[in-house]
Amino acid sequence: MSETAKKKILLVEDVMTNRFLLESFLTDYDCVSVGNGDEMYVELEKGKPDLILMDIGLPGENGLDLTKQLARNPEFGDIPVIFLTSHSDKREIIEAAKAGGHDYILKPADDSILSARIEMALARHKKNK
Repeated sequence: MSETAKKKILLVEDVMTNRFLLESFLTDYDCVSVGNGDEMYVELEKGKPDLILMDIGLPGENGLDLTKQLARNPEFGDIPVIFLTSHSDKREIIEAAKAGGHDYILKPADDSILSARIEMALARHKKNK
């Protein structure tokens, strides 16, 4: 993938170790990472990402609430959101879908599964534009 063709991914993850691991995996993308919803909105104002990887368990507003807010925003509501979480609770998976999440991945994410799901979400988003 050429430097100019890189898709932008906004990673919203509060645990620094997880951020580092995910950033080191996402080198084929222009990845920007933040630790909470306030920082996410600052980055969104700088430029719209092609995809958001969002931890559900964030300090302050959780990832579900942030995704609901994004879905109601005409400027950012079409950005695909893939949830990352260490919880496999069925209710949370259903809530993630209701919040507008495009996918739900358990941490620690397998690299090949994460890559495939990112590419599928980006392809679906491009097709729906």
